Amino acid sequence: MIRAMSQPEHEPTKMAIDPVCGMSVDPATANEKIDYAGTTYYFCSAGCKQSFAADPGKYLGESRVGHSH
Repeated sequence: MIRAMSQPEHEPTKMAIDPVCGMSVDPATANEKIDYAGTTYYFCSAGCKQSFAADPGKYLGESRVGHSH
């Protein structure tokens, strides 16, 4: 079992999280993605991508409230 203790031959893929539904998405194979505010977001489906595109702040926790007086 020495091989099992050795380093992996290649790094495992770092998964992205779909900001709409919370699913893990492999950036290398994701068909749907959007670049927003300098960050690339990956989606499990076109539906999640469309929801995000319609209101990114809703999924990123950005407030839509104006400045308080």
